[in-house]
Amino acid sequence: MALRDAVLATLLEGDASGYDLAKAFDRSVASFWMATPQQVYRELDRMVDEGLIDCRVVQQDRRPNKRVFSLTEAGHDALRAFTAEPARTSAMRDDLMVKVQAVDDGDIEAVRGWVAQRLALAEEKVASWE
Repeated sequence: MALRDAVLATLLEGDASGYDLAKAFDRSVASFWMATPQQVYRELDRMVDEGLIDCRVVQQDRRPNKRVFSLTEAGHDALRAFTAEPARTSAMRDDLMVKVQAVDDGDIEAVRGWVAQRLALAEEKVASWE
């Protein structure tokens, strides 16, 4: 998965400025993909150049103008192609998985609680698809 795919997936939530997108990115995919705001802004510029997203400038009083990004049909096509590809196995830094690995010498009830919490979040996400 590339940062591009994560940004496209985040834009499915709706049009967003770079600032709003960086915040939404933290909420939507940060648990499995980390990127700095600077990386997100650079990727947005590349994606506009590639025609995957559109950018419009919104005039603001007493603030700098902001750029608002939206998915194009090419962006939707890229997401469809990405979701159709087999997922690549990759290293994932997830402290919950380390806690699971260490549970033999740890607090099993606490780890069960963390796993249950993660499961509930995953089930909420799946339910939102229906």
